[in-house]
Amino acid sequence: MPPKKKSEVMAQRKAEAIKLKQQQKKRRLIWFGTVGVVLILVIVALAIQSTSTSKSTAKVETFDYANLPVLGNPDAPVKIVEFGDFKCPSCKTFNETIKPQLQSDYIKLVPIDWTL
Repeated sequence: MPPKKKSEVMAQRKAEAIKLKQQQKKRRLIWFGTVGVVLILVIVALAIQSTSTSKSTAKVETFDYANLPVLGNPDAPVKIVEFGDFKCPSCKTFNETIKPQLQSDYIKLVPIDWTL
């Protein structure tokens, strides 16, 4: 094999560099295209979810106070309904710290109905 001329080697390297740049462009195009498609899908999914949840209306329920134990004046204009669990640590904290303060500040001073 005869030695290659310097111009042939340079031309070959230039062709390889051009080919490598084309491959990199192709990879970038695939990468950004994939990311773009995923983002569009996420945006569409969120839009569909927000429209379906915004169409649902909150249902207002009336509450029967007559059959519940009461602390304070049952005919008070303000009614507080307490939902608690004996095993819940947050309910325990409420019962030990906040409820006594509410009782001393409001039930004794203001006509309030505290439904337990």
